Amino acid sequence: MTTEGIDARGPRAGTAGSGPSGSGVSPGGAVAPRAGTGGSGPSGSGVSPGGTVSPRAGTAEPMVPALRTPANRVSRQAISYWTARAVLGAVLVLLVELGFAWAAKFSVAWRTALVATALVLAAHAVIMPRWRYRVHRWEVTDQALYTRSGWFSVHWRIAPISRIQTIDSHRSFGERLFGLANVTATTASAAGPVRIHGLDRELADRLLDQLAVATGQLPGDAT
Repeated sequence: MTTEGIDARGPRAGTAGSGPSGSGVSPGGAVAPRAGTGGSGPSGSGVSPGGTVSPRAGTAEPMVPALRTPANRVSRQAISYWTARAVLGAVLVLLVELGFAWAAKFSVAWRTALVATALVLAAHAVIMPRWRYRVHRWEVTDQALYTRSGWFSVHWRIAPISRIQTIDSHRSFGERLFGLANVTATTASAAGPVRIHGLDRELADRLLDQLAVATGQLPGDAT
């Protein structure tokens, strides 16, 4: 999982707020417990009587997007598109193997290899698209863009809205045939852009507008 622009470290103990150094006085004038006192729990534990962990003095609870399962699935047409791509790839692989098998006069070893390859590629074309559809999710909130993608390995991304620099949509020839599009959000992260594949074309257009409005409402240069 890649989390962009998130620094979960709060200030050190004894530096809270703008009060005197080490005083534990917050900017609003409320007195926070000193580090090591831990409220009414064991000394320095920071555990309240109910068993919950309270923040230590001088630390700030970070306001960062939390890792969670995005709410929205991609279009079901993506299953057909991914299946078609898998079948096309399988045909190309089998054609290459057939060429080698023909050169070897279709020996027993090559006939066995052809059958095994066909079974593996057929299983891939059936399982991968449906599995990938169950994994791929996305969501946009006021704070961040969430994505989850992959199938055998799963990739999570959280891109804070404030870090998004550009938004665009790309539609390959195959995606246009199936009425699909993808949305790419370029960010200031070294991890690269955030992509959402397999969206319905109209939904992709609405998502572009939503992200454009959300990023336009935030000040700064997204760096």
